[in-house]
Amino acid sequence: MHVLVDWDRLEYIELNGWFRQKQIELEGVFVAMQEGDRAVASNAPMKTHSHPHWQLGHILEGEAALTIGDSHQVVRAGETYVIPGGETHGFQPKSRIRLLSIYVHPGPDHAEAYRAKNSPLKGGTRS
Repeated sequence: MHVLVDWDRLEYIELNGWFRQKQIELEGVFVAMQEGDRAVASNAPMKTHSHPHWQLGHILEGEAALTIGDSHQVVRAGETYVIPGGETHGFQPKSRIRLLSIYVHPGPDHAEAYRAKNSPLKGGTRS
């Protein structure tokens, strides 16, 4: 089956006061279009976390401070980062930012925590 995802038809899920995403779930991969805004995020400290699955992020617009383990750097539009499973990481916009994140084999708990009306064949796809 071939499916075209219309990201404009998917609904955002608010993750916190400054970051939101829309996502699709496929077998073994969870893909999220995410955006955030420094104007709101600058008042909140960067929170770090970890999860057992690998994560890749590609910055589409803007820049952000990124921490992966002991590494601290700024990522900008056009750059891609990779976070190994189990590695502590954090992310905070330095401007308005949009990125595409891919979670490899996230497991049902992760997918369920972020699930809304969007799934592989609901709300924003057409064949």
